[in-house]
Amino acid sequence: MDHANGMAWGVIENGGAGDEIWLDRSWDGGATWPEGSSLGRTGVPSGAAGTRTDMFATRDPRGLLHGGAVRACGREAAHQEGACTAWARPVPTRARAAADALMASYRTDEGWWRSSWWNSAVAITTVMDFARKTGRHDYDRAVSRTFEQNKGVFPAGARSSDPVEGHFISRAVDDAGWWGIAWVTAYDLTRERRYLDEAVTIARYLHRHWDPSTCGGGMWWDREHTYKNAVTSGLYLWLTTALHQRLAGDTVWGERATAAADWYLDSGLINSSGLVNDGLTRTCANNGQTVWSYNQGLAIGSFTQLWRSTGETRYLDTARRLADAALTSPQLTRDGILTESCDVGTASCDDNQKQFKGIFVRHLADLADATRSATYRAYLTRQADSSGPPTGTPQPPRPALGRNHPQPDRLAHPGRRPLRPHRSTLTPVTAARGPAEPAGPRRWPPRSARHTPPAPAGYRPRRRRARPRAAPAARTPTSISHRPPSGRCPPRP
Repeated sequence: MDHANGMAWGVIENGGAGDEIWLDRSWDGGATWPEGSSLGRTGVPSGAAGTRTDMFATRDPRGLLHGGAVRACGREAAHQEGACTAWARPVPTRARAAADALMASYRTDEGWWRSSWWNSAVAITTVMDFARKTGRHDYDRAVSRTFEQNKGVFPAGARSSDPVEGHFISRAVDDAGWWGIAWVTAYDLTRERRYLDEAVTIARYLHRHWDPSTCGGGMWWDREHTYKNAVTSGLYLWLTTALHQRLAGDTVWGERATAAADWYLDSGLINSSGLVNDGLTRTCANNGQTVWSYNQGLAIGSFTQLWRSTGETRYLDTARRLADAALTSPQLTRDGILTESCDVGTASCDDNQKQFKGIFVRHLADLADATRSATYRAYLTRQADSSGPPTGTPQPPRPALGRNHPQPDRLAHPGRRPLRPHRSTLTPVTAARGPAEPAGPRRWPPRSARHTPPAPAGYRPRRRRARPRAAPAARTPTSISHRPPSGRCPPRP
């Protein structure tokens, strides 16, 4: 395999004339390969002892196909039946391989991951985080597909257990918030205004459920206003801050962000140990319920971004206090590994809880970028190192990362598909790459990226006379297979 470029080919050595070799390629982890059978089939010529196939790609971004698995198959000339190797995927980098493996479960026809509505928002955000860190744009088509296929109306059961009413909105207020984060991230990646406009629409919906008449403020978790909790309030704080940073001349979202931050700090959601409990009681007191990593992470990320926006050190101090508590409390970290309460003993994390760690790591990485903290960076690296095989090691054909990062039984049984924990573990591998934006408070993006300055008075663009041009030469369509370049493969026998 050519791990750097995601290419694979097959080789026969010490064979005989007429022996055959070919590749099979599957886009669903080896379950099927209807259009990828017998690729590059070739035989050993007379008088030779070996041959090799063409080189084939394990990804096709234009077709929204990523994370392809391949196997080599061969047949001796004297026998009718052949044999194949195990399915495997190349690993250009751990992060790239994890992103491709996640995309291998993406439903290109529907534009989402068939798991849950809010988890799909987190999944596409995770892929976009990787793309931003690496400067890649080969996932942009999947981002656009997700947006176009899901911005409409869906009945209950089609995407969520609740009806989706358009613009990624349903009665579950927090679900809409995750999609708001996704489209802010899409705007940062692509600079396409449609994504930012969608995030504004979602944020306006969230703001309708900010209620100062109960507990002095805070977000209701659902449209029926049954519970004020940390996750919805954290999502609102992050989203309002993000919009203020990206909308030129904004004051409305900035005021809402600072009001949300001040309420959060005074609400009692943060307990005396610096950990965020799940929500508030009907009497507006901390309910003492489970400390989940994603609530802690959302608060860390929100206060970090508010510091970037305002420069007020109290917000950065809060983010650090929350992060330090998470890294030192056995409620969230054991033996240096991020841990949920449901990871301990005989407990079992449900499908939503398996997603939480990646959200925490995403926001801790933001704080690490802002502070250049060696402690936070080392913690992120520890999570990444526990998440999968090193670069250059062929991976099993399907996602194989477990809920608590290292999960040997999943590696032994690659046919199982722990998709939510896989999404969660892509994040530390991506975060370990280092900062995506510089430290220090600043408005993001710079003003030059948010508006076009007016032309000077009296300015007229120069007109250029059209000149005849020769007809362009015919272009050969790009293929996803080619002969292995010299020096990249073993020499021909």
